[in-house]
Amino acid sequence: VDVDGEDQGVFFPSLRASIPLDDRPEATGEVGTPRPRNENRLEFEVTGTSGTDTQTINSGEVINFEGVSIFGPGDVGIDWDLYTASALVSWRWEAARTLRLDGLAGLAGTYVETEVFRNATRARDSSFSLGPQFGFRTTWQPHAIVGLYGQATFYWGVGSDGIVGLGTAELAAKAQVSKQAMFFGGWRWQFYSEDRSGSDLRLDMSGPLLGFGWDF
Repeated sequence: VDVDGEDQGVFFPSLRASIPLDDRPEATGEVGTPRPRNENRLEFEVTGTSGTDTQTINSGEVINFEGVSIFGPGDVGIDWDLYTASALVSWRWEAARTLRLDGLAGLAGTYVETEVFRNATRARDSSFSLGPQFGFRTTWQPHAIVGLYGQATFYWGVGSDGIVGLGTAELAAKAQVSKQAMFFGGWRWQFYSEDRSGSDLRLDMSGPLLGFGWDF
């Protein structure tokens, strides 16, 4: 059976940075006072989280993880650390003065460390993957300082053990504390899957998101 972990109380710290790709001026409505358009940007993010769960397997079921077999019936503990890094290009379309839509595409990487255990039997493994990532973002900016956004991204990568999939969704508020710096916080949902020899790995998690961003 799959190694199936679920934790709905994880914490997602995040660091972001972005670089404008388009500095053409855009009129603000006042003659002689253009402001940068900066619609297209190169965005970077590094984030990570840790989770834990207990999986119950029945009689006749077996988890085979990194060459170690754990037979049911009984409870199996699962601990994991998941780190992701991405470099995405965003294309912006302003649907209204306060509403922005962004398309996202680029490359991402994942690194996961997983431990599966029952009593004295333990199996530990780490895996790295790299592949394309796509997504979209909707931002509501009613004020120059505060705003709300919703974002979803989808990732498929080739890992050291097999094909990796990662789906992420988040809903958050952001506060622009200076021309370049901002803080953001909200809630993130994330699902990680990895096809392996033996038992596949499935991790489902959600929890608070808190981060800092810098616009160059």
